Amino acid sequence: MSKNHASLGKLDLASESAYSAVMSSSIFDLDLPVGWECYVTLTQNADDAFVGKAELCQGGEARCVFVIAQQESRETARARLQFRVDYFIQEWESRLASEHSN
Repeated sequence: MSKNHASLGKLDLASESAYSAVMSSSIFDLDLPVGWECYVTLTQNADDAFVGKAELCQGGEARCVFVIAQQESRETARARLQFRVDYFIQEWESRLASEHSN
């Protein structure tokens, strides 16, 4: 699986209710295979925990939405998301390969 280390994760602003926006122009650097994108919404709640969601797309088509549960830091949230994205993509590509070999 070839990797491209482009900054494909975009950080969107959430509503201003109980949450405060986290650096509106920041971008998550996720190590994604070519053709995959991950759009991230991340906010910091009143307890200073980072929460959000991420939509993983392949070729413009949504494949999965991840919920980012409370994480103690932005970097912890990014690392946890990277782990989950890597696992999902590995399983997705494995299943596709299995279907094509049958």
